[in-house]
Amino acid sequence: ISRDIVKEQAVSHVGAEMDKHLPRLVQTLVNQEVDSIVRQKMEPYLREQSNRLRKRITFFMLLFVMLISGCALALTLDYMFGPFLQRPASSRAAANGAGGNAGDAASGAGALEMPEWVDSVREKIGL
Repeated sequence: ISRDIVKEQAVSHVGAEMDKHLPRLVQTLVNQEVDSIVRQKMEPYLREQSNRLRKRITFFMLLFVMLISGCALALTLDYMFGPFLQRPASSRAAANGAGGNAGDAASGAGALEMPEWVDSVREKIGL
């Protein structure tokens, strides 16, 4: 009799535990399998898209570096070998070395006046 009772108790206890834990276990396994399938199907597409994005970023970075380098080269050549770029008269007078204050040298019509603080800075640094 005790064998039958223990057997029934064991079956009911195991059944109750399975009913309690099996749905969570099945849900976990299903989620893992779905994630695995999605990962396998999406990985080539994501890899391709990331490579395309990396190439675009590299292209635009190179373009940006070339643009900045070109501007720096143009400014360097302009100041080393002569005024190639259009500048206000006050800047041309200062660049050509006309004596005194650049604002004084460019007192013509439409010339830019140098602010007062420029004179004080020039006095401090000895220009």
